[in-house]
Amino acid sequence: MSNKLKKKKQNITISFVDEPAATGVTGSLVYVETPKHKILLDAGFYQSNDTKEDYDINNRSFKSFKLKQIDTIILSHNHGDHIFLTPVLYKKGCRATTYIPQNSSQILRAMTMDCAYINERDCLTLEKRLNKKFQPLFTNDDVDVMMSHITEVPVKQKYEIDDELTIQFVYSGHLVKGCQVELYVKTNNRVQKILYTGDLGNKYIPQPFTETLEYVEKANLVIAESTYAGRKDLKVTMKERQNDLNLLENLIKEQVIQNKGRLLIPVFAQARVQTIAFLLYKLFSKDKNFKTKIYIDSPLACKIFQIYSDILEGKEKETFDEMIKWENFVFVKESVDSIALCSSNEPCIILSSSGMCNNGRVKHHIANLISEKNASILFVGYAGKGTLADNLKKDLNEITIDGRKYAKQCKTYCLTTLSSHITYFGMTEYYTNINCNKLILHHGDSEGKKQLKKDLDEIYIQKCRTTNVLIADKNLKVEL
Repeated sequence: MSNKLKKKKQNITISFVDEPAATGVTGSLVYVETPKHKILLDAGFYQSNDTKEDYDINNRSFKSFKLKQIDTIILSHNHGDHIFLTPVLYKKGCRATTYIPQNSSQILRAMTMDCAYINERDCLTLEKRLNKKFQPLFTNDDVDVMMSHITEVPVKQKYEIDDELTIQFVYSGHLVKGCQVELYVKTNNRVQKILYTGDLGNKYIPQPFTETLEYVEKANLVIAESTYAGRKDLKVTMKERQNDLNLLENLIKEQVIQNKGRLLIPVFAQARVQTIAFLLYKLFSKDKNFKTKIYIDSPLACKIFQIYSDILEGKEKETFDEMIKWENFVFVKESVDSIALCSSNEPCIILSSSGMCNNGRVKHHIANLISEKNASILFVGYAGKGTLADNLKKDLNEITIDGRKYAKQCKTYCLTTLSSHITYFGMTEYYTNINCNKLILHHGDSEGKKQLKKDLDEIYIQKCRTTNVLIADKNLKVEL
């Protein structure tokens, strides 16, 4: 018998075993193992309407890998369901290098610092409710450790980590500096490319102050978001956008100006509030008779407005800086000013976070306005099932907020074209034009992914493509 050992095959393994977003739309964390590297693509919080469940899942142990062996983390964009787990990993001993798109670090720090405060507060709530001690998932010190391991990478430039691994960021159009990740791995004397889309935006109605989605033409394997895979009914064209703008304008003129009511718009502190502010600025800034105050009631949002001014360039920076000087905007940073605004009867527009209404000052505004017949709440984006925002959208007569029941008397409205996610039709167009061997549908609910897979398969047949469409779940492991 020969004493020579057979050479071990040098495979690339992609695993979704430890990832909540394998079967949902929150908690992204894809594990990629190469011969030389152990990599995480995003590391985000699982976020639901259950604080205890969120705590347990975000404090979980991992089955596919040992945390201290992770050497590379790549973050696609600065939304909590893609980044907030990262400081937890460093708290537990991870010392990987984390790569992010250039000019993303200020927002990353601001977002994670704010999350640290919220999860410390959530721990106190859980302790009172369950009479048990809960340690914060991470603190400001853990954010500092994470930030010491950050490397910013220029977008649209290949960045060589070593002779095996090269990465490149390509704009996703989802939010400012948000990117897709191209991962080039050299094994067995050939280079294989993995495209991780992260979250994608709408190419045809770009978000203001956000780079346009760029299509990637080919890859060996694509890990593709599918948030709106089950929403064929959601059409977002310029016609629908104009209808939304008309609704927004008329709602303010009738409910706020004529009826002297208050309009609350729940927003996310990053991207969504800046978008709404820009639309309001475009609609009313040239009207000298428009005196209505627009309160931006979120310390984090106020901070991110300033960061936008720091990181934007050229014409976009000029437009943004001009916008935030508009005298109708009032930036509410201090809690005492927020409390005063909440108890005021001034007819006004309030932009307050968070968008799903589960945390932040927006809950106090909702509790104050929900039983007022002259008040309105306008929703402008995605709301996860079971969240306060989701419940408010429903035709319910009673709403529970922090254990207390409120009669719902206010009016509620929705704008459908302001989601920062790619639509079903955008997905089918983009994905069927990528020349790839395998495409994994990821970051979406199971039923939606099944329908999208069926439709993609049919289009691939029409195009004489042999792309194999897979559906991510918590048991899926794929080898290249």
